[in-house]
Amino acid sequence: MSCINGNVLEHGVSYQTEGPIEAALTSKRVSKIVELSTSRAIALCCVKLLSDKTAGPISVLDAINAFALPGLQWVKHINKDIKVTSNVAKELQNDICGQNEDVHQMEIVAEDPHVLMHSRKFKFIYIEAIGSAVTYLDAALRSINHEGLLCVTSTDIAILNNKSPDTALRLYGAKFLKSEYWGEMAVRVIAANVLRAAGRWGKGVTIEMCTVTEYSVTVVFHVLRGAKHVEPCLPLVQPLSHCLNCQARAFNEDCSQTLPLNEQTPLCGCGDNNTSALTQLGPMWSGSIFNPTFIQKLLDQAIDFKMSESLTKIFQLLLIDSVCCKSELAENALLKLPETSTSNQDGPPEKKAKSDEESIVIKLDDIQPAPLFYFDFQHHSVKGGNPPKLSAVVERLRKLGHRASKTHFGPRCVRTSASLQQFNDLLKQMWEEISKTT
Repeated sequence: MSCINGNVLEHGVSYQTEGPIEAALTSKRVSKIVELSTSRAIALCCVKLLSDKTAGPISVLDAINAFALPGLQWVKHINKDIKVTSNVAKELQNDICGQNEDVHQMEIVAEDPHVLMHSRKFKFIYIEAIGSAVTYLDAALRSINHEGLLCVTSTDIAILNNKSPDTALRLYGAKFLKSEYWGEMAVRVIAANVLRAAGRWGKGVTIEMCTVTEYSVTVVFHVLRGAKHVEPCLPLVQPLSHCLNCQARAFNEDCSQTLPLNEQTPLCGCGDNNTSALTQLGPMWSGSIFNPTFIQKLLDQAIDFKMSESLTKIFQLLLIDSVCCKSELAENALLKLPETSTSNQDGPPEKKAKSDEESIVIKLDDIQPAPLFYFDFQHHSVKGGNPPKLSAVVERLRKLGHRASKTHFGPRCVRTSASLQQFNDLLKQMWEEISKTT
């Protein structure tokens, strides 16, 4: 994505943001929308994936984006018959219709998003909220069809990072904490709110993928209609116990009743009582936040669309994060999966390609869910000396028999099956080794 003299160029679609748009939306909001290119790239790949999977035309909605940029991208890049509806600011409706020729292949409306979603049905809904997206969830979950995808983007990073605990409690009904894993906590709290909204309309959800950037949190949900899909999801919303001293955390699986802190199972050995350091966060989603098969297909789409190297790298990191391999060899093989499934090799063409793709999907489906939460070096540093390299830490964890990988949540973050104590011991040992050699 590039923005030169007010002209936005993103995924082959250009749009002039100066003039009427900046007057109607303020320059601050325009810049906020322009910054969400990663979220729109995910939405574009999701729409393409859904259109390939579904027989016949599908109805897709860009619910609250101000100047129809996602809808224009979908129309331009997806040849299959899709019905695109973009909801824009009323002041910009005429201006948008006159700027881009692709706009005539889509429906431009200027309605209240709640009214629009309560009155119509869609297979895919993209919510790009400037602020919190929770106020739109009830309408979106009523509107979305069975087997549909819901892509939710929230930009209230300060609230999700617990800068305003009262506002967070009012909006999300959950307690946050500024911690090393705040990004994953934000994803899980948003997921819990989506699940509650879906349950009111007799629908269940699973998380396909999530991403956290400097500007936003994006989560993609697969929505299924029916009580049989709702009931398995309900126990997955649980409170999280967190030790303020050592950062240990664990979900309270038996959440049928809220126990006093002094009656809960201790997380660690921080004192005999442990209640002064123990706090309860959430409630939040405790299930998996990644579907490796889905992410691998999105990576295929990103390569096909010839997206930028930075966007492709994010998809690759998401795939690595979702699998959390035990060896570098497995990780390298995993990153070659999109190339294997899309390349044209010698031999019987279509049958061989199809069987190869199916075997890849089976391998990804057999992978165990990634470990809960990640560790950040900055919160486990040893005073003095230089910190070890991220790749070195991942390699050492794998040599000890743990699953370990980089994660897109931060440049110094590691996802691993090792316990907190094992991770701290390893870091201390590596710090000592580095200090001896310097």
